[in-house]
Parts: sequence; structure tokens; C-alpha cells
Amino acid sequence: MQWPRPVEGQPQEPATLVLRVEGPMALEIQHSSDVILQRVNRFFGWSAVGRLALRQAPLSRRNGRRAPPRAGRRSRWRRSQKPCRRSRTRNCGRALARLGAAIKRN
Repeated sequence: MQWPRPVEGQPQEPATLVLRVEGPMALEIQHSSDVILQRVNRFFGWSAVGRLALRQAPLSRRNGRRAPPRAGRRSRWRRSQKPCRRSRTRNCGRALARLGAAIKRN
């Protein structure tokens, strides 16, 4: 948000909301600028933003690549079974078997 410099004896002017957008989204945001301004001002509770300025530039993105799974890594199913194997009661394994059978029936 960019605020204009205050002038003595005059009320404070609303700010300009500057958004960085990529290519075709600029047109979409420009068409919905009235709604965006209303919602931002409703959030602040007063007319804090008077206009919207768009800057077309690439957005910085996080690296979406994940590390490949390590060899020998247990699956989630195996990890969820681990507490039951360590428990000293045999009822846990039986309860899981009954649950699996009930799921297969339905």
C-alpha cells in the first residue's frame, strides 16, 4: 500500500493498493477491482484504499519439486501399523482385522 503524503489542513487521502500480477490475471483483477477495494476496506473498517494499481511482473514462486523418497523408507501404512505391533495387547491387531473386514463388506 502506498500512502500519499499528508497535507496540513486537509483530510488524509486513501492509499493506493499496488498488486503484482502475471499476464492474463491482470485483466481479471482489473475487472474485479471494485469488489477487491470494497473487501479490503471492509477488512480495515474504513476507506483505507481508494484505488488499485497493477504491476505486471513475474511472481516469485517456491521451488515445487520435492526430494525423491529415500530408499528403504516405510510407507504411511507401515508407519501406522507400527504402534499396534509394539503394543503388548493382541486386541489391537484383531480390532484392525475386524475393521478391515467390515470395510470390505460395505
